[in-house]
Amino acid sequence: MCLLCCLHTSFHLQDFSVFSVEITATYTTSGPNNNWHDDLKKAIRHAGEKKKPTVFLFSDAQIVNETMVGDALVHILRVCLHVMSACMHLCDWLVPAC
Repeated sequence: MCLLCCLHTSFHLQDFSVFSVEITATYTTSGPNNNWHDDLKKAIRHAGEKKKPTVFLFSDAQIVNETMVGDALVHILRVCLHVMSACMHLCDWLVPAC
């Protein structure tokens, strides 16, 4: 727990937003009321709307299902690819071919 406190403090000192999840007995990682996907969406949306460096922090003790890590990586990579694609289209529009 001390390590998490140190991480939170260091990220705040660097002016990062720290987003973490609270795993409870009713927390779900699948199905129609998927808390895990909702938390991922909130973190990604927060980072994009605030345009502020954001850390999504969760420990191995919070992993209820091994697919959680894969889901997090897939969602983050999808957003990165979407942003890169949008930037490439914008560059193509701003710099027309000669």
